[in-house]
Amino acid sequence: MESNGYATVAKSIAQDPDKETYVFRRFDKLTARNLLNLQGELLVLQNELGALDAKAASSRDPDLLLSMRSWCALMSNAKDPSTGNGEEATKRLKIASELEVKLRKYRKFTEEKETEIVLHKSPRGEKHVYSLTQETKLTTTTSLMNRQSLDSLEGSFEAGIS
Repeated sequence: MESNGYATVAKSIAQDPDKETYVFRRFDKLTARNLLNLQGELLVLQNELGALDAKAASSRDPDLLLSMRSWCALMSNAKDPSTGNGEEATKRLKIASELEVKLRKYRKFTEEKETEIVLHKSPRGEKHVYSLTQETKLTTTTSLMNRQSLDSLEGSFEAGIS
């Protein structure tokens, strides 16, 4: 029985000895959007943590001030609501936990993209170099360096790959 659709295409790709058909979409627009969404989530957490820090810094409560400086005090306040800072300590711990997960994801994503330098030719034949670590800033090298510098950069990049 002959299969259809993805199964047939996957079999064909897998059997290609030169792997020339092993080409897939990169989804650059969706990837950039995902990174922007993640940045937005991190900014919200940063602002929430900043507000908690400002409130604690202006407080005269020694337990609250100590929990801002000591992880053990923070944990103790979160476990003991009788200190009066349990809710705030719990919020701080929740933010810390969310930051850990999101920052790990963000760092992994950006570290992968830092190694990905894209060289391409525009329709007018101008060469551009840009790094995906700066999603919102495209640096056109032809306006920053002359043709010889660009050729030297390309040679260095290719030598680094070898």
